[in-house]
Amino acid sequence: MAQSLRDTRLVADLPVIGRRQFRETLSRPLAAAIDDSATPEQALQSAAREWREIIARLGPAKLRDSYRASLG
Repeated sequence: MAQSLRDTRLVADLPVIGRRQFRETLSRPLAAAIDDSATPEQALQSAAREWREIIARLGPAKLRDSYRASLG
């Protein structure tokens, strides 16, 4: 397990409800930063804004509880 987590090709998924939404809203700003259509700062601000919207929609407590449940 430890060795697989050291693999630089591995991208761990977020263990929370709405993980697909979080991943998608991170992918768009990341792509914009990579293709220079946004600065890294703009990309991070965009991702942060969208993540806050997802958290508000899902509910912070529900998100927290789903993360805790994933930890066992």
